[in-house]
Amino acid sequence: MIREKITLFLTTCEVKVVFTDSKYSVSIDECQIPRLLQEKKELYKILQTSDGFNNLDNSMNVNFLFFLLLLFSFDGYAKKTTEVLDSLKHVLEQTAQPSTTLYVELSLAYLDTDNEKAYQYAELASQTAQKTAVSKELYWAKMAVGMSLQHLGKTHACLTYLEEALQFGQKTKEKRLIIMGLDYLGKANFYAGNRETALKYFIQIVEMELTEKQLFQYGCSLNEWLARIYAAQKNYKKAHFYLQKEKAHFEKIKLFNPALYSEIGNLHYAQKQYQLAYKWYEKAYKQEQKNFDKHKNYHALGYLVGNMGLAKMKMKAYTEAQKLYEKARAYFQTSKSERDYVNVLSNLSQLYYETNALQQ
Repeated sequence: MIREKITLFLTTCEVKVVFTDSKYSVSIDECQIPRLLQEKKELYKILQTSDGFNNLDNSMNVNFLFFLLLLFSFDGYAKKTTEVLDSLKHVLEQTAQPSTTLYVELSLAYLDTDNEKAYQYAELASQTAQKTAVSKELYWAKMAVGMSLQHLGKTHACLTYLEEALQFGQKTKEKRLIIMGLDYLGKANFYAGNRETALKYFIQIVEMELTEKQLFQYGCSLNEWLARIYAAQKNYKKAHFYLQKEKAHFEKIKLFNPALYSEIGNLHYAQKQYQLAYKWYEKAYKQEQKNFDKHKNYHALGYLVGNMGLAKMKMKAYTEAQKLYEKARAYFQTSKSERDYVNVLSNLSQLYYETNALQQ
């Protein structure tokens, strides 16, 4: 039977999983994540066997796929993989009355690849949750709407939904939901320019006195975001402390995070240490390239190459900067990132202005 196959597979990877009629629990030892990633294709084969989805009830499908979504997204801190999206679509086709959970997972799976669809599924999740009036479902639905709005660039609009989500999360008294709510509100306020408000939300997580392992399990990159805020306040000493703390943790569990390398580069750039900034941007870019065949994240590549160009421009290496800007422009054109495309054109214009001024 499929449940026994999955349970047996996960047990061999030292992952504890328990199924009941309507819910599941999963406990992962973070040290086993690399092994899980190596074996995930075998797990997916199990799900695709003839006695796979057809012999699972819908609640089991959706709930277990939430775990799969987390598992597949660990690899290189990718966005969401084709395997997960295809699996969720399959469940949707087989379900007469889709649940809030299914709509939420579809919304999350579309983030970054098709944010309009992510928003549409989040809205469906919200409508479904309103009918059940269950705090946990309302939490996830509001989170999905808020996250999709943020990815659509509607930074201020997303805050209302994320605040409502946190309120529902607090009603459930589940630590994981509360931490995630605080985490996303901190990030959203940071992007909205509300740095002090962002810091207040992150400090609430600090006050919970969680271990690095717990933060990782909750998907909370607290140290990285504290570093961003302190860097914005030009408190570089504190920013450096938190980034090194985050870096040490990832090195311990042998995972490589391009976003973290990029953030270290940003810190050096802010301190006018342009050679060091370039080094870390390049390291992030190379790591992102390793993930490219699977995840096709043109936007991330464009962002990193653009930052490499900025660093080279500050170093007055104009020819190299121009090549990097042109490369970034191509990436943003492919990813249809209009705002970033315009920004890189602005940087190119500034480069041409400076080089022409030098020639006169």
